Amino acid sequence: MIDLSVIIVNWNTKRLLLDCLDSIFKQTKDLNYELIMVDNGSTDNSIEEVEKHGVHILRVGGRLDATSAPVLERKLSRWELWKRQANG
Repeated sequence: MIDLSVIIVNWNTKRLLLDCLDSIFKQTKDLNYELIMVDNGSTDNSIEEVEKHGVHILRVGGRLDATSAPVLERKLSRWELWKRQANG
C-alpha cells in the first residue's frame, strides 16, 4: 500500500527538480511512496535525468495553465487505472 503520492509539475527546471527529488528521497525513508512528474514539454533534459531515479513520468506535451486541470485529471486517471491493472 502506498502511504504517499508526490506529484511534481515540471517545465525546464531540471536543477530545481533534482534538488526537489533529493529532498524527497531524504525525507521519505520510512514511507512507501510513489513519485510522479508531470512534464509540460521540457527541452532541458529534465525527463532523462528524472528517469534515472525511477520517477513515473506523464508527458502532457504543452504548458499547463489554469485551464489545463481536466487534461491533467484525465492523464492521472489513466495512470491510476494502469497501476491497478499492473498490480492485479
